[in-house]
Amino acid sequence: TGSDQGLLNEAFPEWFASGPAHRLPFHYNVLQTVASYYIPAWDRLRDSLKVLHFAGDLQTKPWSFSGSLPPSLGVYLYLWQSIARAEKGADISQLFSVLSITDPAQVSALF
Repeated sequence: TGSDQGLLNEAFPEWFASGPAHRLPFHYNVLQTVASYYIPAWDRLRDSLKVLHFAGDLQTKPWSFSGSLPPSLGVYLYLWQSIARAEKGADISQLFSVLSITDPAQVSALF
Protein backbone atom coordinates (compact mmCIF):
# COMPACT_ATOMS: atom_id res chain seq x y z
CA THR A 1 0.00 0.00 0.00
CA GLY A 2 1.02 3.60 -0.22
CA SER A 3 1.01 5.49 -3.51
CA ASP A 4 4.23 5.27 -5.51
CA GLN A 5 6.05 3.02 -3.05
CA GLY A 6 3.15 0.57 -2.93
CA LEU A 7 3.05 0.38 -6.71
CA LEU A 8 6.78 -0.27 -6.90
CA ASN A 9 6.63 -2.93 -4.17
CA GLU A 10 3.81 -4.66 -6.05
CA ALA A 11 5.68 -4.55 -9.37
CA PHE A 12 9.00 -5.65 -7.83
CA PRO A 13 8.08 -7.81 -4.82
CA GLU A 14 11.56 -9.29 -4.40
CA TRP A 15 13.58 -6.07 -4.64
CA PHE A 16 14.65 -6.19 -0.98
CA ALA A 17 16.19 -9.64 -1.44
CA SER A 18 18.34 -8.51 -4.37
CA GLY A 19 21.84 -7.26 -3.82
CA PRO A 20 23.01 -3.63 -4.04
CA ALA A 21 23.80 -4.00 -7.74
CA HIS A 22 20.03 -4.17 -8.37
CA ARG A 23 19.27 -0.91 -6.60
CA LEU A 24 19.33 2.63 -7.92
CA PRO A 25 22.08 4.92 -6.64
CA PHE A 26 21.06 7.32 -3.87
CA HIS A 27 20.92 10.38 -6.13
CA TYR A 28 17.89 8.87 -7.90
CA ASN A 29 15.73 9.32 -4.79
CA VAL A 30 17.07 12.09 -2.56
CA LEU A 31 14.63 13.16 0.14
CA GLN A 32 14.09 16.89 0.51
CA THR A 33 15.04 16.60 4.19
CA VAL A 34 18.67 16.00 3.17
CA ALA A 35 18.95 19.73 2.36
CA SER A 36 18.01 20.62 5.94
CA TYR A 37 19.45 17.86 8.07
CA TYR A 38 22.42 16.49 6.11
CA ILE A 39 23.95 19.60 4.61
CA PRO A 40 27.33 18.02 3.74
CA ALA A 41 25.52 15.25 1.84
CA TRP A 42 23.28 17.81 0.11
CA ASP A 43 26.31 19.86 -0.94
CA ARG A 44 27.93 16.73 -2.34
CA LEU A 45 24.81 15.40 -4.11
CA ARG A 46 23.22 18.58 -5.42
CA ASP A 47 25.03 18.63 -8.76
CA SER A 48 24.31 14.94 -9.46
CA LEU A 49 20.72 14.97 -8.21
CA LYS A 50 18.37 13.03 -10.49
CA VAL A 51 15.16 12.85 -8.40
CA LEU A 52 14.25 15.06 -5.46
CA HIS A 53 11.59 13.28 -3.44
CA PHE A 54 9.24 15.65 -1.62
CA ALA A 55 8.21 13.00 0.92
CA GLY A 56 5.61 13.56 3.59
CA ASP A 57 2.10 14.90 3.86
CA LEU A 58 0.35 17.25 1.43
CA GLN A 59 1.87 20.29 3.14
CA THR A 60 5.30 19.23 1.84
CA LYS A 61 4.27 18.30 -1.71
CA PRO A 62 5.18 20.81 -4.46
CA TRP A 63 1.60 21.02 -5.75
CA SER A 64 0.19 22.05 -2.36
CA PHE A 65 3.24 23.33 -0.51
CA SER A 66 2.69 25.49 2.53
CA GLY A 67 5.47 25.97 4.97
CA SER A 68 9.09 26.88 5.05
CA LEU A 69 12.11 25.29 3.49
CA PRO A 70 15.80 26.06 3.19
CA PRO A 71 16.78 28.30 0.26
CA SER A 72 18.66 25.40 -1.31
CA LEU A 73 15.29 23.70 -1.87
CA GLY A 74 13.44 26.82 -2.98
CA VAL A 75 14.77 26.62 -6.52
CA TYR A 76 13.51 23.03 -6.85
CA LEU A 77 10.05 23.96 -5.59
CA TYR A 78 9.99 26.93 -7.97
CA LEU A 79 11.14 24.74 -10.87
CA TRP A 80 8.50 22.08 -10.16
CA GLN A 81 5.73 24.67 -9.96
CA SER A 82 6.96 26.46 -13.11
CA ILE A 83 6.94 23.23 -15.10
CA ALA A 84 3.47 22.37 -13.79
CA ARG A 85 2.16 25.78 -14.94
CA ALA A 86 3.82 25.67 -18.36
CA GLU A 87 1.67 25.49 -21.45
CA LYS A 88 1.34 22.03 -22.97
CA GLY A 89 4.11 21.55 -25.52
CA ALA A 90 6.09 24.57 -24.29
CA ASP A 91 9.88 24.50 -24.32
CA ILE A 92 10.68 24.22 -20.60
CA SER A 93 14.45 23.90 -21.00
CA GLN A 94 15.07 27.54 -20.01
CA LEU A 95 13.30 26.94 -16.67
CA PHE A 96 16.19 24.78 -15.46
CA SER A 97 18.51 27.80 -15.28
CA VAL A 98 16.94 28.53 -11.90
CA LEU A 99 19.01 25.66 -10.49
CA SER A 100 22.11 27.85 -10.69
CA ILE A 101 20.70 30.32 -8.13
CA THR A 102 22.34 29.83 -4.75
CA ASP A 103 21.92 33.23 -3.09
CA PRO A 104 19.09 32.96 -0.49
CA ALA A 105 17.86 36.49 -1.27
CA GLN A 106 17.51 35.61 -4.98
CA VAL A 107 15.70 32.39 -4.07
CA SER A 108 13.25 34.28 -1.85
CA ALA A 109 12.61 36.75 -4.68
CA LEU A 110 11.31 33.87 -6.85
CA PHE A 111 8.24 33.64 -4.66
